[in-house]
Amino acid sequence: MRKKVEDRRETEKKNRWHQPRGNHSINYLDFGDLLSLITNNWVQFEEVFVKQNWVGSRFEDIEKSRNVVAHNNILNDTEISRIELYFADWCRQVEGFSG
Repeated sequence: MRKKVEDRRETEKKNRWHQPRGNHSINYLDFGDLLSLITNNWVQFEEVFVKQNWVGSRFEDIEKSRNVVAHNNILNDTEISRIELYFADWCRQVEGFSG
């Protein structure tokens, strides 16, 4: 993942005409990388999420919707509701956690 971040930052430096992704390294990862980041560093996250399979299932479901949108399609109301529900669950889970 570090190599991917470095490569993408270097590419952005060459393409100065385009707005960069941001300052934080996490902005240079793919959606699927985020789950790997959490599972590969589970000790850092287990106090927040408790169960890896809960995190994994949310990422897998949301990635399906993300792929639909990323390929220029519109999500139906059911899928939008699912994302809203998962987002609400996620917010309640991390609420008040400061590390």
